[in-house]
Amino acid sequence: MLGTSPLDNLARDVYIATVAHDGERAGQVITWVTHASLVPEKRNVIAVFSKFHHTYKTLSAEGTFALNLPTEAQKDLAVLFGLYSGNDLDKFEDPRVRCTTVQGVPLLSDTAGYAILKVLSEVDLGDRIAVISRVVEEAFDATRRPLKLGAFLESCTETEIARHRSNYAMMVERDSAYIRDVL
Repeated sequence: MLGTSPLDNLARDVYIATVAHDGERAGQVITWVTHASLVPEKRNVIAVFSKFHHTYKTLSAEGTFALNLPTEAQKDLAVLFGLYSGNDLDKFEDPRVRCTTVQGVPLLSDTAGYAILKVLSEVDLGDRIAVISRVVEEAFDATRRPLKLGAFLESCTETEIARHRSNYAMMVERDSAYIRDVL
């Protein structure tokens, strides 16, 4: 679980990846995001997705997505997009979700910022896909405090923590079986 390795950085930002294709919207929390270029006019980003998630399946059909940077006050959105599957419910129908559409991509309202990205390539990591993308539009509001992973986890209720642990254990089991049986 998180926080047991020197590679676990609980101070990293929480992002909510959003995408739409043929009228279907999808979104999920994503925390493995990093810059992949220093050139300002060609900013590249690597974001890591599970190949089994609804959001990645929608993204692979579309090719453009957004990384929304929720604020500390938007913890409820991180719970919704992080603990529930788009295979089971339309997260965008939840009354707490307010969004607009820019360049065909759903953007969450009132966040600390966003980046719209165009997929350049993908690297199959076994159980995950590293999506290498180019920023095509971005905005950041320095007056809003982005939600950090550690603060998010600390603010979760016991029920949310139990759901997170259950989801995490299921993903580890599924991904381990995939790596063992397929790769």
